[in-house]
Amino acid sequence: MDIVLESESNDFQKLNKEKLDQLEKRHRERLEQVNAKHESNKKNVADDENLDFFQESFRKHTIAIENSLANLKPNTNRTQLTQEIHKIQEDIQNLQTYLTASTFFVSNYTIKACQATLSDLKSQIEASKDKLLAKKKFNFRSKAADATASKSVSTVDGVLNKATSTLDSTPKDNFEWTVQNRKHAEIVLVPDETNNKDITVSTLDSCLLRISGYPGSLQLTNLTNCVILCGPVSRSVFADKCTNCKFIFGCQQLRLHTSHHCDLYMHVTCRAIIEDCNNINVAPYNYQYANHDDDFAKAGLDITKNNWENVADFNWLASDIQSPNWGQIPAEQRISCWDQYLNEFRQKILST
Repeated sequence: MDIVLESESNDFQKLNKEKLDQLEKRHRERLEQVNAKHESNKKNVADDENLDFFQESFRKHTIAIENSLANLKPNTNRTQLTQEIHKIQEDIQNLQTYLTASTFFVSNYTIKACQATLSDLKSQIEASKDKLLAKKKFNFRSKAADATASKSVSTVDGVLNKATSTLDSTPKDNFEWTVQNRKHAEIVLVPDETNNKDITVSTLDSCLLRISGYPGSLQLTNLTNCVILCGPVSRSVFADKCTNCKFIFGCQQLRLHTSHHCDLYMHVTCRAIIEDCNNINVAPYNYQYANHDDDFAKAGLDITKNNWENVADFNWLASDIQSPNWGQIPAEQRISCWDQYLNEFRQKILST
């Protein structure tokens, strides 16, 4: 009898222990879910706060620049006026740098709106510069010639005013691209041109662009059949409207918009984001060159941390299913010898 009771007691204790273990496991799982949700909410709030801060900061800087433009006076000392204009130009460039560095969390719509604001500010400062610093031309024509000229202008006054109005209404974009409008060319930017600077590239077709050093940021748009080989970028890479291209670079953040059939060999310390893209293939950065480690150190990138496989697709909402718009390049299909590939690219594309 005692043996039976002892056996039943052991079974009861074992059953209780199993139930306690199950309850404890469920409790841990619930805590993990709560913590995960809490961290997700914190991240969303942080992203919103970053966006709100950016928009408010960009607005304040824009207003400050517009006030400086309004305070430019034609009767100011020429040297002082030149300094004020240069200061405004520097403020606009700093605002451009701020926008470029913030592209990893700012929406495409906001980027375009801010870029339009910057283009308008650049147009205003160029117009002010032409108006206030233009050198006066001395004219030794006779009064009779002046009278004749005045009569001629009066005769065609209606046509002249119409033409002037048409020219003034034409939108101006004074944005200066680092490289623009090239075909079947090999372009090389050396460290003195790139180190800690904002590099902007637009409208290349069948080109090889080699960017040495460590740029501050890299902006690419409207590229077709190109290879872009870039050293580590201190902040962000923003690419838009790229087709059938290969990119090699390191950076903190990457945003790729409206691009198709592109291969990215990248070292990304934070994350890569794609939007309105398809057939995007990724692989780890695997290009070695002289001063490679030194450039990464100067760019402030952790050479041991690479999130190349962590790509967020803003057009794909399912968190548990891989986006069909991007994938990893199989190891056996990755380019391993870049010197050989670049030589073949030169022979095939650049010789056309």
